[in-house]
Parts: sequence; C-alpha cells; structure tokens
Amino acid sequence: MRNRRTKFYIIISIVLLCVSALIYSLFYFNMIRPLAEKSDNLMQEVEIYEKQVTKLKKQKNELDEEPLSEITLQVPIEKTPDTVLRQLEEHAKKTNVNIIALETKEENDDVGEKEASERNIEQMEYEIEITATNLTATHSFLEAILKAERFFTIEAVEIEQQGEQVEAVLTVVAYYMEAEE
Repeated sequence: MRNRRTKFYIIISIVLLCVSALIYSLFYFNMIRPLAEKSDNLMQEVEIYEKQVTKLKKQKNELDEEPLSEITLQVPIEKTPDTVLRQLEEHAKKTNVNIIALETKEENDDVGEKEASERNIEQMEYEIEITATNLTATHSFLEAILKAERFFTIEAVEIEQQGEQVEAVLTVVAYYMEAEE
C-alpha cells in the first residue's frame, strides 16, 4: 500500500513538473522572447540615432570652425526663394526623395537678432515634407542640403518609418544678405 502511494505521488509530481514546464515554455515563447527581440530592435535603433546625433554634433563643430568668409560666400545677396526651391528639388531628385509639400515663412526669432542685424543677414524658414524609399535616401538628402552651394541649416527633423517607406518633415533655414537701404 505504501509502495503504491509513493508511486502515485511520484507520478503526480512528474505530471505537475511536465505541466509547469509546458506552461513556462509557452509563456517564454509567447511573451518573453518577443519582448526581448523588440527590446533588442529598439536598442539597435537607439544606437543608430545616437550615432547620427554624434555625427551631426561633429558636423556642427566643423561648421563652427569654418571661417566666416567661406560661409559668407554661401549667403547670396538677394532673397531668391525660387533658387532655393530649385536647389532643394535638385537634391531631392539626386537622392531619390520626393518633396510632397513645401511651406515658407519669415523667420522672426529674437535669438541672434542683434548679431544678424549687424551683418545684415536675414533668414527664410522652409518646412519641407518628404517621402523616401528608405532611411539611406533621407540621410543622403539631409547631407546634400548641408553640403549645398547655398548655406542652409537644418533646424528640425521629424522622421516616421512605416515598413520601407520613410516620411519626414524638415525645417530648413536659408540665409541671404539684406539689401541696405
């Protein structure tokens, strides 16, 4: 009798152990593993964005070190928004980016107004909505803007990726010399 009871407890223990192992494995493969993969993907994205920020900071530092006379050569004497639009369209075409919408607005910031007024430099802000087939094309477009003949600064970038399609809204500032009166 005692031997039978011991066998019964052993069988019950083995069955409970198997059921708990089954429940744990189901929980692991359905809950923990997908969350771990998602976490790894997010960490990779964060690393990519951190590298981009570091690269942009480095470019900003290089730009700060660039002599003012070289920058002044990139600032035209006239406002010429049509030239700006043409340059943006050329860069978009070269980098396989589509410009969906473009809005211009006068820049009325008080920041740096005294310094800009001493040099008679005005600025025009452009908000550009673009689409691209991948992030590389978007990155190439941003690089092309920064390396353009005309001096541009990129003030804001909002990127949204859905599958392979990338949509972005850029705030770009173009500078020109104010005509002296």
